[in-house]
Amino acid sequence: MLNNYLSDLKSNFSSKNIIHVVIGNEAADIDSIASSIVYAFFRESINQKKEEIFLPVINIPEDDLRLRNEAIYLFSQTGIDPKNLIFIDQINLKELTEKRKLKLILVDHNKISYKQEFLSACIEEVIDHHVDENSYKNITKTIEKTGSTATLVGEKIIKEERFLLDKESAILLSSAILIDTSNLSHKSGKTTEKDEKILCHLLSKYKIDGLELFKNLSREKRNISNLSSRDILRKDYKEWIMGRKKTGFASVGLSLLSWLKKDPELFEEINKYYTENALDILFIMIAYTDTQFKRELILFSNDSSLLDNIYFYLQKSGGKLFPVPFSNWKTFFNRMTMEEADKKKIRFYFLGETLWSRKKLQPILKAFFTNRN
Repeated sequence: MLNNYLSDLKSNFSSKNIIHVVIGNEAADIDSIASSIVYAFFRESINQKKEEIFLPVINIPEDDLRLRNEAIYLFSQTGIDPKNLIFIDQINLKELTEKRKLKLILVDHNKISYKQEFLSACIEEVIDHHVDENSYKNITKTIEKTGSTATLVGEKIIKEERFLLDKESAILLSSAILIDTSNLSHKSGKTTEKDEKILCHLLSKYKIDGLELFKNLSREKRNISNLSSRDILRKDYKEWIMGRKKTGFASVGLSLLSWLKKDPELFEEINKYYTENALDILFIMIAYTDTQFKRELILFSNDSSLLDNIYFYLQKSGGKLFPVPFSNWKTFFNRMTMEEADKKKIRFYFLGETLWSRKKLQPILKAFFTNRN
């Protein structure tokens, strides 16, 4: 069912009068990808207006899919041919907007990025598990604190008697919930009763081995051996304008020490990425497991006073930041001295508050930048 729907999309949508695009955020993680695909499939399956169509758009260029081994693995397990998917560089949303053909459904985010702000007037619905930024009025909203947006999508679908999920769709949604909640771990600080309820329903009804699925997805997500530092930075990256500052947030799944061993030119690569994206500050959020779950944080900016102010603000907000001892990384960092590191405007920290994911940190920093104006 799902694969038939996807294979027919590219040849069908352009002739429609109204195109309902279901789109996740620009990090395009499993939750965004799975939620957009399955929700679009669901809505199209119950759609009775022949002049309208619902289609998912993956919010990255097609070439960037190669950075997401876990998504490629998931597609292989569900029989999805990536060539049947529509990526952001394969559809002209601006043209559809100008022709008044576009309706937009946001999943896994509730405020569109500043780069896509021209689409704001087209938004008709939001399904998300992040903090509500109250950006749009008179639209349909489903915003609730759950571990995964896929949980909310699954709940909507399960309640709809006119539609029955196929196994491929159930695997997509289950994968997103498993990854986002670390297999329903309460230590993650993300898992809710609703995540447990929806995931258990999907695994049981469709006879999915959740433990095996989580193990394989986690392995593929950690597999970045084929990626350069630039690719690692952009694999899971988001940008926001906060106050008057352009901020970038990269999520990385290996420790600073491992990363430095992999790439002694790491500083140069971070500097290039910072410059390439014309950022005021770059936050690199590191999460990995080494006997226990750990987080680290890299701050990079040409404004050293901004770095200092952010450090003090995060400490005051309960972040428990501990500077990484210079001895931990100096032998891997092209013989940089401490003075050079300071001059180059880079800071490294252990993050004691391990519940501080990007989802938790972003609103804290938004408050910081807003209050500075």
